[in-house]
Amino acid sequence: MSWCSRVLFRGSPLLLTGLVALVVAGVAGAPPDGIYPTLPPPIGVPVRNPKLPAGICVVYERNPNVTTALNGTATKVANLTGAPSASLLLAKGDNKTLDLVEVRRCCEGYEKTRYGRCEPLCPKGCPTGSNCTAPGLCSCLGDKVHDLAGNCVDTCPHSCLNGVCAGGGKGTCKCDEGFRATEDGRLCAPHCDGCVGGNCTAPGVCQCSPGFVKDVYGRCVPSCKGGCLNADCTGPDQCTCHVGHARSRTRPNVCESQCPDGCVNAKCTAPGVCTCLPGYSPSGNLTVSKRRCEPRCTPGCVGGECVAPDTCVCKKGFTLVKGTCVAHCDPPCVNGDCLQAGRCTCHSGYVKDPQDPAGARCNPFCPNGCGKAGHCVAPAQCACESGWAPEGGKGVCRGVCTESCVNGACVGPNKCDCNPGYRKDPSILAGNVCIPECPEGCINGDCLSPGQCTCKFGFHLDPNDPRSRTCVSDCLDGCPNGVCRGPNDCVCNDGFTKSPMGRCEASCKSGCFNADCTGPDTCTCRAGYQKGSGPANVCVPKCAAGCENGVCSGPDLCICKAGFKKDKANKGKCVPL
Repeated sequence: MSWCSRVLFRGSPLLLTGLVALVVAGVAGAPPDGIYPTLPPPIGVPVRNPKLPAGICVVYERNPNVTTALNGTATKVANLTGAPSASLLLAKGDNKTLDLVEVRRCCEGYEKTRYGRCEPLCPKGCPTGSNCTAPGLCSCLGDKVHDLAGNCVDTCPHSCLNGVCAGGGKGTCKCDEGFRATEDGRLCAPHCDGCVGGNCTAPGVCQCSPGFVKDVYGRCVPSCKGGCLNADCTGPDQCTCHVGHARSRTRPNVCESQCPDGCVNAKCTAPGVCTCLPGYSPSGNLTVSKRRCEPRCTPGCVGGECVAPDTCVCKKGFTLVKGTCVAHCDPPCVNGDCLQAGRCTCHSGYVKDPQDPAGARCNPFCPNGCGKAGHCVAPAQCACESGWAPEGGKGVCRGVCTESCVNGACVGPNKCDCNPGYRKDPSILAGNVCIPECPEGCINGDCLSPGQCTCKFGFHLDPNDPRSRTCVSDCLDGCPNGVCRGPNDCVCNDGFTKSPMGRCEASCKSGCFNADCTGPDTCTCRAGYQKGSGPANVCVPKCAAGCENGVCSGPDLCICKAGFKKDKANKGKCVPL
């Protein structure tokens, strides 16, 4: 049915001889003939141009089969949608590329005659005395008009249905109520307010034409089966797409959104708007540029590449763990992290196990060690064997002694080592008491401190031998606690006994420890000792400055308990490590 075409170039307007003409696409302002818009109309959709004769529509189609030439050379236009072949004369020096072809056709409801005109179609034909003047519309000839049956009948004075013929034979009808005269006044027709798209069959009764239905307001509107998506129903089963949409090739009543730049991993849901497919997320502004959606990986893909929804690909030597690509070590790291493929880095407080050739095992580190009776179980934390306890709760394992060590230190479970200058007291089975030691002896005297011999009462060191550690008796000094019956011969008072040196010394049946028997069964503590909470004959070491959190194991000798150390500011106090 095509009988005329226009070819659209991107460039300046060119002239096409014969029936084909060229128009510029995208040039500001209207083309020379003032008919076509600046932007191309929808492709493949017939458009009515009011400047063309009635019944002629234009359709724009892409035509990839058109070739061009340079410097004014004529070229052929092939397969112009039914248009005859013609020559194109191009502008000199330009290289233009054909884009669209405008084809002029008969509009819907019209057909082309052998004379090349578009005439309206009336499918049911027209009654005698009428012609088809518009698609589906018959108009009576001469003075005849349509009656209610659609036939052309004579008008007044021969007939004046639904009215009274008036006007003295001039063919004018005076209509009954609910009817109105036709424009020529010679026939009364039923009157309906707004009966576009239908026939008024009785006063106030509008009968919709085929392809029309009544809306909620009683108006006859076009009907499109299945409705129109993103389009308006502008005629019976005819959908006109909204701006930014184009007709679907498979569903004629559906107009699809157009995204000129395309949508990657997305669907065009509105003109120029892309909506990501499930499993994808926007990358940049989807309504401005680079309408692209990237795959989304849940819970993440840190250090890797998300190549598809929930598909994270890690680099070689890495493994995906909870959304993060982590380095892979074989064997796995113990107390460490695999930060590089095949290499373990120990956690804080841990060091590499020297006995592990793979370097995958990290052991806890205790800076001060744990001693022979313990092992490091956590950073700076020791676990001790039975009878031992960690110093300060975590440090080196120290021995535990049930009885405190006197003049000594606890070196193992219930084991005391004497301080320098002291030895174990053989009379104490527990072995926790150390007494002073005089290596050169101390006859008739007491070894009260290391290397210091103190003669008993009634005895004195031999003045003729300064190195002698033997105490000799001398009644010349008197015979305390007794009666000196002669040189070095004392008769002791009651409660006193004579010593080997002949002195009368108080008798203490239970003995005196770290004390002197100064009276019958009376012990007097020696210097540096004091009465304890135990037996009256036992004196314990005295620390004048105190010994808080420690044990006074000798005169002014404070040994801190396990987990404590000497306070530099207060020598009589032990503070926690």
